[in-house]
Amino acid sequence: MVYETFCKNLFEKTTKAICSGLKESIGIIKFKIGDLEMASSKDYLQFVLEQLSELQEITYRAMMGEFIIYYRGKIVGGIYDDRLLVKPTKSAISYMPTVTYEIPYENAKEMLLVEEVDNKDFLTGLFDVMYDELPTPKPKNKQLLVYNFISIYTKQLVLGLTAF
Repeated sequence: MVYETFCKNLFEKTTKAICSGLKESIGIIKFKIGDLEMASSKDYLQFVLEQLSELQEITYRAMMGEFIIYYRGKIVGGIYDDRLLVKPTKSAISYMPTVTYEIPYENAKEMLLVEEVDNKDFLTGLFDVMYDELPTPKPKNKQLLVYNFISIYTKQLVLGLTAF
């Protein structure tokens, strides 16, 4: 019984030490006792989405503890450590009264910090002026990829047969 208690206490202390070491070394993951939480809160996400509610087709995707924000299918920016950051398009830079560049995470490209998150009209205007400059997402149609592969493979077969 004493041995079991010793092992249990050792396991708990080791687990806590490992978790606190990870927290310090990674720096972006917030730990709670017993479970893991995201670096950006769902409450902040919901606040930003409410501010953008006048716009059609605002969507988001959770990714590695943060949230990527899409406007009509294009990536506008995201929420990183409870900060709204957008892509640094020319129109966004000229629209914003104060331009502050921030890095969303280590080794990432700089993005613009949106400080006027409380201003609903400003946010909707910002997203609208940025839209035309944002890159169109590449289609990810798997059937098209398979068709292209079959087409190339068939051409190689036909060319190979005509060579004889």
